[in-house]
Amino acid sequence: MNKGNQRLSIGKLRQWESLHFGMFIHFGMSTFDGDEFSKGDKPSVLYAPDRLDVDQWIGVAKNAGMKYAVLTSKHVGGHCLWDSKVQFRGKEFDYDVATSGNKTDVVADFVKACKKHGLTPGLYWCLLDFRNNSVPHGPQWTKGRLPDDFYQLARDQFTELIRRYPEVSYYWIDIPRAASAGQR
Repeated sequence: MNKGNQRLSIGKLRQWESLHFGMFIHFGMSTFDGDEFSKGDKPSVLYAPDRLDVDQWIGVAKNAGMKYAVLTSKHVGGHCLWDSKVQFRGKEFDYDVATSGNKTDVVADFVKACKKHGLTPGLYWCLLDFRNNSVPHGPQWTKGRLPDDFYQLARDQFTELIRRYPEVSYYWIDIPRAASAGQR
């Protein structure tokens, strides 16, 4: 990392730290299959919130004095809380809200609610992915490389998130060592 990028990263980290108090929202497929570490083996339609109110979540955070919120956009089960349009293994990605029991773009509602209530939005995206990574227990936990198809999915989904939701200020990438510098 060059010194300019390092200063930028340190500056962004200090901005985030200055917010002091916030909320991490872990919501997704695991909410419906009862497994914190979903294996991605349940059909997308299982995800079916019937009283989804993202504005209420963020309103509670605001009323508690919070300054930011981070939403899990994709966790280890591989299910995305937005309609991902990227190509994966020769077809449009299909393990997301568009194929679920509730088609609400939770990421869009989250960003909108954060803007409405004056909170800084952030997104969490996990590189550990039991459904979409062809080597589910291999290189993700070691210093090996991600499989090429999954590496491309990660790049494409990050690009999609950044372009579709430019108001998002922070990205929390879990298990980053699997995609560290020098791997590609």
